[in-house]
Amino acid sequence: MVLLDLRVKLINSTIKMQLTLEMCLKLLRSTLINIALAATIFFLVSAFQERNLLKTDSSPAPYFNLPLLSATDTRLSIAELKGKTTVIYFICALVHGVQIQHAKSRSSAT
Repeated sequence: MVLLDLRVKLINSTIKMQLTLEMCLKLLRSTLINIALAATIFFLVSAFQERNLLKTDSSPAPYFNLPLLSATDTRLSIAELKGKTTVIYFICALVHGVQIQHAKSRSSAT
């Protein structure tokens, strides 16, 4: 009788260990699938965002001819900036915060 009890307990504990192992494997598999899915989405979104960026090689900047903010009758083209180190700061005059930033940058430049 005692031997039978021990055998039943051993079988029950073995079944519990198998269930625990199966649950661990399912959790591990689920976690790996989630990580792979997150990495795939990250790389796809990154590739999508970089699709229209300029190349980093020595390709020329695109042509533009824009009015200056200081004098609307004067225009600036890319040809005038050739060979000079230039920062072009595109702004949207409709956004209030941008107008404040532009006013600060203009006052610090003078």
